[in-house]
Order: sequence, then structure tokens, then C-alpha cells
Amino acid sequence: MRRQGTILTGGFGIFRYRSISGSIYRFKYSGRREYADFYAKAARDYLEEIICSMNADAIIPVPMYKKKQRKRGYNQAETFARALGKEFDIPVRNDIVSRVRDTVPMKLLDASQRRSNLKKAFNISKNDVEFKCIILVDDIYTTGSTIDELAREFRRHGVKRVFFVTLAIGQVV
Repeated sequence: MRRQGTILTGGFGIFRYRSISGSIYRFKYSGRREYADFYAKAARDYLEEIICSMNADAIIPVPMYKKKQRKRGYNQAETFARALGKEFDIPVRNDIVSRVRDTVPMKLLDASQRRSNLKKAFNISKNDVEFKCIILVDDIYTTGSTIDELAREFRRHGVKRVFFVTLAIGQVV
């Protein structure tokens, strides 16, 4: 699936959420990190030509709040991003943006609440970001609030083209 907007150059989900929800749940909450390699290979099968044509400077995973990441043990978006980077030979940068505010879990909010929940939640820590094109990576794209907020921040820092790749596109709440 593809999504395009004014902030984003474009983006893609590899699967529809309903078809893979159990797998994503195990990946996120049951420590099944090895699933990331399968997801990255599926991205190659489905999106190889598109991702290669992006000429991305970096893949940037959506960051988790530090306390939440410590509790879970890892950031599933980063794990997927690393597998994707390896599959496409694109550097993964998890040192560029951080989540500076512990937000309410998005699955508990409607579309309007999701947008306000993310205000000032992210901080781009490097002032010398000189990427022309990046790919933001997350697990699930529902309303796009998280991706849009990050894309907005990167655009303000001069990134010209911002794409996203997610494991799944979910049903809009």
C-alpha cells in the first residue's frame, strides 16, 4: 500500500495489518526479533525496485521512549530497520532522533488524540543533519500521526525527501 502527502514524499506498508497482526504481536511483545529478517526479505520481494530508486541516505527507525524500550528489551522498529538496512545496503541511523516525551500508547487514542499526543515528542539531536532523502521505519501505520510528526521535524531540518516503510498498514481508527 502507498500513502503520499505534502509532508511525506511517499510510503509503503508491506502487509495489511489484519493479515499479519499475530506475527507483529509476537515480534513486538514476545521477543521474536528473528522475524525482522523475514520482514526485510518480504520488503525486498515487494518493494525492491521502489526502495532502490529512492536513493536514500539513511534508514531511521521511529524511536521509543527510553524507559519503554528498557522494559520491552528492544525497539521493534529499530530491529526491523537494521534488517532492512542490511537487505538493501542502506545505513541505519538510530542516533539522529530521540523520543523525549513518554506518550500515551497510540492504540488507546483516536486520530485527533494521536496527533496532539505526539506534539514535541521527538527531538533531532544532530544539528548537522544533511540528508537529502531518508526512509522512516516503524511497525504499524494507522493514522500516520507518528510518521507525519517525524517527517515534519526532518523537513524543518532540511531533508528534502522523506519516505516511510512499515510492516503493516492498519485500519484507520
